[in-house]
Amino acid sequence: MLELITLKYKKKFAMQYKSLFLLMAISALTSNAYADNKFMRINLLSDTSKIYNIGSIKACYVNNSCITTSLNKEINLGIKQNGDANYIGDIPLASNNQLKSLEFIPTNSHFPSNVNGRISLDIPLKIDPLLNYQALVNLKTLSSNLQPSSIAVSPFRSEFQNVFYVPEKDLNIKLKSGINLNIPANALNKPQIFVVSENNVGEKIPLIDIYPYLKLNKNLTLTLPQETVGSRSTFASPGYSSQIISNTTSTFRESSIKIATRAATAQSCQQIISSNINAWIQQLRGTANGLLRISQCENIPPYMHIVLVDNTRTKVIVAAEKYSANSPNNQVKLLPITDYIGVPRVKSGINGFVWDGDSGSSRGQQGTLIGNVVSGGRVLSTAAPGKNYYNFHFFNNNTTNWQLTQGPYNFPANLQTAVGSSTSIVKNGACSGQGNTDRWSAIGSNNNYVTAMMSSTSGSEVNDKDLCPIFQSLTMNNAIRLDGGPSAAIFWDNLHLNPLVGASKFYYGTARSVAYPLLSYK
Repeated sequence: MLELITLKYKKKFAMQYKSLFLLMAISALTSNAYADNKFMRINLLSDTSKIYNIGSIKACYVNNSCITTSLNKEINLGIKQNGDANYIGDIPLASNNQLKSLEFIPTNSHFPSNVNGRISLDIPLKIDPLLNYQALVNLKTLSSNLQPSSIAVSPFRSEFQNVFYVPEKDLNIKLKSGINLNIPANALNKPQIFVVSENNVGEKIPLIDIYPYLKLNKNLTLTLPQETVGSRSTFASPGYSSQIISNTTSTFRESSIKIATRAATAQSCQQIISSNINAWIQQLRGTANGLLRISQCENIPPYMHIVLVDNTRTKVIVAAEKYSANSPNNQVKLLPITDYIGVPRVKSGINGFVWDGDSGSSRGQQGTLIGNVVSGGRVLSTAAPGKNYYNFHFFNNNTTNWQLTQGPYNFPANLQTAVGSSTSIVKNGACSGQGNTDRWSAIGSNNNYVTAMMSSTSGSEVNDKDLCPIFQSLTMNNAIRLDGGPSAAIFWDNLHLNPLVGASKFYYGTARSVAYPLLSYK
């Protein structure tokens, strides 16, 4: 049995990394109306196949206010199989409140069969103004009508696959990738909406995230399609299986599954890098695009994606887009770094440093750069007076250097790219992290014309101090921490390696919109 453990996941804003709940509180104080057109999608499951009248739905809150939405439709509530449900419509949600119940009210007294009755949530749902929601209401027959017997709610985002589970039935569904998901009857005691996301990360199977993360009474099974376990697949090798079995819903990927089924690795990430660094540098020099992905530390601590950049052939650039033609240089449009996948001459990228402004929950929001940022020799942002920043410099002759400055300061001549951070990980060979645990991205370089981009794997966290020996084993005496939390992102060879999972994917999708990426450009 495979049981993957998902580390706790923090949701943070850029800059001061304020909790999302602070924004929720502020938004709630500024509006007592609907939560910025936020809605709840209503889905029904019934134990009979018949046409029923759906009249109005009254949503009531803990402050005893209610909002009634008229649907007034007749619908065949057929018995659904394989994780599906009957979608009947959306209802608006009120902000600054907590939803406690839904009531179905018939509006056509002449119709022979209606959905009628009230159902309360076990725990009132605090309406987050950044999210939409969905409800699964399980109905039971009462005379000629149907009445609600149980309810499950979850966040809703249209790009993800929603799987509706009720304890009375086995759930057996084919995911979009062709992988079959089975959750037995009575694996849970209550109905549940599982939100499944699948992302291509360059492995035989996609990264699969099944949220929320729950302990099950009976094991779930993921069965790989036949073509996945053929002669070309590692799962056909001795010691591997065409099935993944787990007693929790979680994040599953091929590489973590393989390492979980083998004996524990005998070497640490640092030891592996130290033993192979010279060979890797030679290999890097021979690659066509001047890049080399180091995957050996993705499934062992500190759980980092690492991409090496050959600076003799490949530049490191900042890509920041002004918010508007009339905006100052330091006001930029927030975009996910995945927008740069497929751009000619760009093969890898990592998120940059923090910003002030919008949350990055949607593409095109506004942000103001913080610290020192230079793009293509053009100064976009300088540090505020008296603020210390440790700066990564990339010059026109492909060399790099590092400088601790107090803003503002005069940038060096022939500078192509500059990024400043308030936190260094390695400074002049000495460890200098602050000891904060989260998802992190980081960048470092050495005197051999090599730059390393690092970013946390999906669902993992790391103490920034633990990144220091990794950079040191790469012979890099200087490295800075970039933005972290849900901002941490990296792509390589047109693949987004660490898409967001868990609760964060509802706020930001698979990648948060950020102020700028650092890109390899050849």
